[in-house]
Amino acid sequence: MRWSAGSAAAFGLAVVSLASLPGASSAVGAQSSLPPVLASFLTEEARVSPSDREALLAGTPLVMYFYALGLSKQEFVRAVSVSFFLYKVVQLIALIWFGVFTLSLVLPTLGISAVALGAFYAGQRVQDRLEQRAFNRVVLVYLGALGLWLTVRAIS
Repeated sequence: MRWSAGSAAAFGLAVVSLASLPGASSAVGAQSSLPPVLASFLTEEARVSPSDREALLAGTPLVMYFYALGLSKQEFVRAVSVSFFLYKVVQLIALIWFGVFTLSLVLPTLGISAVALGAFYAGQRVQDRLEQRAFNRVVLVYLGALGLWLTVRAIS
């Protein structure tokens, strides 16, 4: 069965939603920390917010899932992008609702978002130049490096 990017993104969002349930991150022992440069912008509540852990939990399995579906590189990038965007919109609404995202964070967030959009644009240009097979190798190398880093981090 071949999934479209839209249906894959919808299923991925459902997976993310389940991972975002209260206590999901502690159930699997996930921990996260922010670099000091970013942490200096955050309130104490945001630094210990479980939303950071859920973001880490949701990302890697979604990328693995979309890769396993055998989507073309355009569909893969679209599905990952739509899923992450929708997840981040829901996360932003929750952070505003609970008062963690304050006005003092708007400018730093816009700056980081501009950098992220620039990186996304650059990534799109690179992805357009790669053949499907090379793109698949890049994704697998990234997932392997991420898995190795998570393993080393868990051991130390």
